[in-house]
Amino acid sequence: MRERFEETSTAPEWHSPEECAARVRAISSPVVWIGGTEPLLHPEIGRAANAIVETDRFVFIHTSGYNLRNRIHEFRPDSRLFLTHEFVGREEIHNRAVGLPDAFQRSIEALRAAKLSGFHIAAHITVTPETDACDVGELIEFLDKKDVDGFIVTAAGQASAIRRSRKLLQTFRP
Repeated sequence: MRERFEETSTAPEWHSPEECAARVRAISSPVVWIGGTEPLLHPEIGRAANAIVETDRFVFIHTSGYNLRNRIHEFRPDSRLFLTHEFVGREEIHNRAVGLPDAFQRSIEALRAAKLSGFHIAAHITVTPETDACDVGELIEFLDKKDVDGFIVTAAGQASAIRRSRKLLQTFRP
């Protein structure tokens, strides 16, 4: 997790897994949503998520899924941990919105690897004014066949944040 920082800041302030867990213990909410530009950019996100789960909270890691396959070993499957993959639309639309030609396919591969490893997956589908309702329905049907554990549908979403952090995402690309 990180503190909010000014848009002019050049580097986020990362907290240790122990500090993340301590901050969560100080609140009563049973659910912790870890989002932002891309939680997988946090060098210790796996350890932080595991530490927060140990506080008996439900933890949702909101990610593009782009680099999850490379980092899945850092997380421990738990009934309270949900890896939440954001999809902006079907493959072509998603890739265009994110600005990476293989973003959709990498998210699907990461989703498959996570499911095979015993993780819960929630699909976060973002809707924009340009979104076609039929496309959303088709995407939900497609993802349902991938055995996701839940759906979240919202307006806007993280896609613009993903675009802003595209260079960072490519930095961590294998």
